[in-house]
Amino acid sequence: MATESSCPAFRNFTARNIDVIHFPDRDRVQIFWLHPTGEMSMENLCFENIRINGHKPYNLIKMTPALQLVGTRPIEKPRPNNIKTGPGRRGPGSCGYGEFVVVPSSGPYIHNVTFRNIYTYGTKNSPKAGGTVLLQGIDDKYNISGVTFENVSYYGEPINALSEKVQMNDFVKHVQFVGKHIE
Repeated sequence: MATESSCPAFRNFTARNIDVIHFPDRDRVQIFWLHPTGEMSMENLCFENIRINGHKPYNLIKMTPALQLVGTRPIEKPRPNNIKTGPGRRGPGSCGYGEFVVVPSSGPYIHNVTFRNIYTYGTKNSPKAGGTVLLQGIDDKYNISGVTFENVSYYGEPINALSEKVQMNDFVKHVQFVGKHIE
């Protein structure tokens, strides 16, 4: 969510009662990736009653605000995606995806997010370990705060405060784990 978006905020969003019938086994893929860029704020989000079937993906949840989208450059005046020169996202001479508009706001940050009744299941034929829950703020201002994990599991393994899969840096505050995993 938001990785290539130019808007001031994602707010008051709920995704509920979703069945993902096939999630691919690919490197560097997240089931949930909250990635506000530029000055975007992201707050009051809820992901609830979501079941994901598939091979073990790389990460379960990744929350990473970023000041600027890698490989892009901010522009003053937007123009069509017909870039012919310069360091576009796909390299010099690429067409499109090379520029974005910074919309003034107070971010990037991620606040007040709930993951409730999230359950992954399916085949486990991937040799790599998966299921990382990565929460990584930038600094005290551009942080992650107020995250709740309630009944979240990864192929039957509960995601809780003691889970080795959970990784947080110093700019993540007020995270709570509630309940147990869903069978």
